[in-house]
Amino acid sequence: SDVYKRQEYTKEIKELKAGNTNYRQEISSLKPQLEFAEMKSTRLESELKIASDNLSATIKAKNTADELNYQLRMQLAKIKAQAITKDEAIASQRLEIVEYKAKLHEYEREILLHKNKVKAVEKQTDLTTATLSDKIKVLEDRLKSEMGTKESLICLLYTS
Repeated sequence: SDVYKRQEYTKEIKELKAGNTNYRQEISSLKPQLEFAEMKSTRLESELKIASDNLSATIKAKNTADELNYQLRMQLAKIKAQAITKDEAIASQRLEIVEYKAKLHEYEREILLHKNKVKAVEKQTDLTTATLSDKIKVLEDRLKSEMGTKESLICLLYTS
């Protein structure tokens, strides 16, 4: 009876060791994916930094353009005050407004494009990191559970 129990425990321990090896192999096989995801995450973070820098540059360019627009408006106001006729001044103002609206629309479009790029990179980075973290946590939990079962069987084997 003790010999039979011992054989059963030995058999269970071998099965647990085989399962443990399988989990270790599965974890080892996931490590390249994790490394790839970390590399991809680093690349995405780099792209995010570039997009952020581009957005900052675009905002700075818009601020510079706004300042230039202000200065041009001041100069244009002086020139218009000296204009010979009201018709010339009105036509000039209309042209200026159309040009400023076109520039403003272009700057707003660039800012929106940069914002969308930043959001896409952030979303991709979050998804990749969350997926890999979940897989690793499940495997670690399985390994801990298997190790606890293995240790319990070894204790039973030695006590019997």
